[in-house]
Amino acid sequence: MFYLRHELPLDRCPSCSVNKPRIALIGKHETADYSGLNKRFWNVYQCSTCGGLVVAYSHQTHADAVIEEIFPKPTVVADDIPDREREHISNRRSTVFIAQPAL
Repeated sequence: MFYLRHELPLDRCPSCSVNKPRIALIGKHETADYSGLNKRFWNVYQCSTCGGLVVAYSHQTHADAVIEEIFPKPTVVADDIPDREREHISNRRSTVFIAQPAL
């Protein structure tokens, strides 16, 4: 369970899959449907590694509002995969994106 706070503590960035990313809040927005109902409170976050954006919303606005959905959705390795294979998949995911130094 995650909350609409100043940082989004995901295990991996949904864009670059880096392990333990710093995903910090860069903006907020509020939306509603045509009748002014179904309000959503959106937070926009940015990964400090790849610069990718992550968007999350809640129907509540208080400090401990539970996030109802995150875009893009974080990927998880299925629980029914044996431990050894899960570890191998997790290790492979962490090598998909390697930050290049500036020249």
